[in-house]
Amino acid sequence: MSYIGISDSVIAAIFYTTASGLMDGFRDPLKSAIDDTCIHFAKVKSVEIDSDNLEKVIMGEVAQNEINKFKDGEKFIEGEKLAIQFAIFGDFFIENEGEILETAKEIMSYFKDSFMTYLLKNPSTSALTLSKIQEIIFKTFTSDHIQIFEELNRVNDYIKKTIESATDKIQGEALKNNELLVERFERLEQQNSELKSSLDSITDIDLKVLTSRISKIPEDKRFRFGIVDIFGIPTSYIKNDFKAFLENCIKPIINAKVNLDETFITGVIKKASLEISGMGHLLYVSPFTRQAAMPYLFDKIHGRFYSHNTPKPLGEKYFKTKASDETIIFEIKKRLFLIAEKVLKNDFSDFKNPPHLFGQKKKIAIYIHKDFSKIDEIENLFEKEITSLKEILSPVITKYIEMVESPTTVVVKDTNIFETDGLLELMLRTAKAVDDKADS
Repeated sequence: MSYIGISDSVIAAIFYTTASGLMDGFRDPLKSAIDDTCIHFAKVKSVEIDSDNLEKVIMGEVAQNEINKFKDGEKFIEGEKLAIQFAIFGDFFIENEGEILETAKEIMSYFKDSFMTYLLKNPSTSALTLSKIQEIIFKTFTSDHIQIFEELNRVNDYIKKTIESATDKIQGEALKNNELLVERFERLEQQNSELKSSLDSITDIDLKVLTSRISKIPEDKRFRFGIVDIFGIPTSYIKNDFKAFLENCIKPIINAKVNLDETFITGVIKKASLEISGMGHLLYVSPFTRQAAMPYLFDKIHGRFYSHNTPKPLGEKYFKTKASDETIIFEIKKRLFLIAEKVLKNDFSDFKNPPHLFGQKKKIAIYIHKDFSKIDEIENLFEKEITSLKEILSPVITKYIEMVESPTTVVVKDTNIFETDGLLELMLRTAKAVDDKADS
């Protein structure tokens, strides 16, 4: 498994499903990662890799029996098998044959990292992309999950039998000693009273409702999948057709959570962007430096949101959850200056797509850079103005960061919840809060 958390078998599954024509959404990032990997190892290691042959694989231009080499029986290959298979398809050349395996593993490690970089390159769709990877995980690891559940059930059965045996023995001894039986009963009464007192002490109505619903559900009716936890359905039922349960029940819930996050953060950033676009203070900053406003706002708010809603390794690498102001500004500056260098040389090749907007983009670029003849002039002005830009944006960014500070959580309940005291009143209060007419 690579350090960013995607396993070899999932990469193999992505190759297999793409080459077989089952999915096409991964083809472009696969191709980009292949090109990147081939160029990198040619320059750094003098290792030649046949990118054309690898691209034929992902395009499905090889025989199915070749594509099937990404599988080993019902499972997908991983580790050394995957590294060697990638090397075979890449027909890479290395003078020292003794280093083939280690080099192949190094190539695969670099390729996986590059693939994930291209896959999540667009932050606005990266969360949805991660859900697609989760979908592949469901399809490829079903047998593994079933095996895990079978093992857990065996352990659970053993524990239950052990407890039942011990309980029978205790009860037999208790029946011989009436005082011991009474003592045990009183202790249970005390524990029950403490549990009731603990529940009564909870003042958060939402937490109280959830606690009352799940506290009495036995262990064999608790299904914990991490992202989704289900209470009240026996794991023995889920085990009967685990694959269908994942596909029809778990995946839609995960997709709903992903869509909720995506819709929410996109909407928040859109509102923040509109607020900033109408700020007159921005006019005191040059058009060139002003370009940094939107990406700076995006990185700050987007990063804060996903710091609460994404695993730390992914968040830090792809959502800039730990990035400092200096790092964010540096990355924005680097992108702007790469374009500026080209524009100063009358190179407008970066604006060719889409073709119908080329003329408009070219005019804007000329306007932004019209007062400069050297990149040093741009850099001096940018360094002078960036602090002022950040100060202008700070109140707006702070305002919208407060909106995304809490991790998003979805709780799905049944209609019996309406019988909970006080909850209907809270629901009506919520309805009024989101009803525009109630404010008028």
